Amino acid sequence: MRVLRFKIVFLSMLVIALTQSLALGQESESFDKQKLDTFLEKLAEEDKMMGSLTIDSAGTAAYHKSVGFRDVQNKVPANANTKYRIGSITKTYTATMIMQLVEEDKLSLSTSLADFYPQIPQAENITIEHLLRHQSGLYNFTNASDYPDWMTEPRSKAELLQIFYEDEPQFDPGAQTSYSNTNYVL
Repeated sequence: MRVLRFKIVFLSMLVIALTQSLALGQESESFDKQKLDTFLEKLAEEDKMMGSLTIDSAGTAAYHKSVGFRDVQNKVPANANTKYRIGSITKTYTATMIMQLVEEDKLSLSTSLADFYPQIPQAENITIEHLLRHQSGLYNFTNASDYPDWMTEPRSKAELLQIFYEDEPQFDPGAQTSYSNTNYVL
């Protein structure tokens, strides 16, 4: 787990550094596409990375590289159109967007969940911060015994909310921390 976390942090820092380089208009001086190709290919050869990297500059893909396979079993190479199951990585994006709304004074971390979903049990005591920190007490709907049976079927917002309305909280908001996908769906 620590190795995976390190890889994610390292690649994120690499992307940020490269993006900043492009944003400063230094593409030709400091952005070596061949060097990045070689680096990503080496990671893939050593089974340390499988995925796609795109660097956008002013709305144009300044760089794209896919390594590894979109279908490992049949050795079908990944490409720019490969769709990845990124799972909980989306929580980073969600938290970032929420913090941007906080910076813009459009939302507060102390905003009550009841402002959006008053039917959720204890919604009036749950804040945006509780949701982000996994301290809401809301049951993790992906822990339900029947979740594997229906996880691949499309669900409407109303269907998911109905599940959340019926689940009893596991603890009082802020009392402890327990990972819950429910928090980020909300």
